Amino acid sequence: MSADPLAGIGEPTYLSLGGVRTEFFTIGQLGLALNRKAGTIRKLEQEGNIPRPTWRRPALDSRMRRRLYTRHQVEGLIRIAEEEGILRDKQKAISKTQFPARARKLFNEDRT
Repeated sequence: MSADPLAGIGEPTYLSLGGVRTEFFTIGQLGLALNRKAGTIRKLEQEGNIPRPTWRRPALDSRMRRRLYTRHQVEGLIRIAEEEGILRDKQKAISKTQFPARARKLFNEDRT
C-alpha cells in the first residue's frame, strides 16, 4: 500500500457535495502539497498557471471567500507537478511546462 500523498498538509474539511461527504483542502494546504506558499498559488492562479478553484465557501472572518480543492484535484496537481519536474524545482518556470494545460484539464474533468 502506498503512502497518502496528502499526509502532512493538515486535516481536510468535509462538506457535502451532491449528497456525498467530500474532502476539501485550502489554498494553504495546496501550497504545502506543491511545495509553494499560498501567496505563490494565488499569483499562479492570477497568471493562469493554476485554474481558479472549482469550489469556494464564505470565510468565517472578514476575509474573502475560501478557495477549496478536492482530494482528486490536489493529488492530480501533485502528480502533474512531479511529472513536469516542478514539484521540487522551484526555479523551473511553470509557464514553460505543460502544467497549466494539464491542470486546466484536470479541473474541467471535475466540473463535468
